[in-house]
Amino acid sequence: MPNADLAAPRPLATARIASALPGRLRLRVATERGGRPRLAAAAEALAAHSFVSAATANLQTGSLLVQYDTAKHDAVWLELEQLGLNVPPVGGPDGQPAAEPAARVTNGLAQLNRLVGARTGGNDLRTLVPLGFGLMALRQFITDDQRLSDAPWYVLAWYASGTFQKHNQPGGEDHHG
Repeated sequence: MPNADLAAPRPLATARIASALPGRLRLRVATERGGRPRLAAAAEALAAHSFVSAATANLQTGSLLVQYDTAKHDAVWLELEQLGLNVPPVGGPDGQPAAEPAARVTNGLAQLNRLVGARTGGNDLRTLVPLGFGLMALRQFITDDQRLSDAPWYVLAWYASGTFQKHNQPGGEDHHG
């Protein structure tokens, strides 16, 4: 498909973000509305920009991989729109792509931590989780209970101490992992 055809007005092909990392974006394009045939031309048009280091289309999977200069993130999204690829926003309020699974888990735990802290008068998970490990260690030490034989009391005590120290460092509000 020649580049002149890309500039012609036409309905947008719907795409979704398969993965997004800074400087790397993989889209999956739906088969309806001629999305897949447009991929090769879109990859070619994207690759012509100096801020795109590579753009590859896979027509069999309906995938478009774009590697780009992270400073030109907005330009990539604008170019995708101009090429007729509609990528619905799935990110945060700033319109960035959705976070990777690890970031979503971390953000979810941070929200849970704030909620627990608000409900318990300031005792958040950074205090309660190590306290739980410590109480399990104390219980096992006192009762010599062998049901937790894979985790003897001294291992639980080590987890309690390590978890508490790691998550209660100066500036601990920013430490979630």
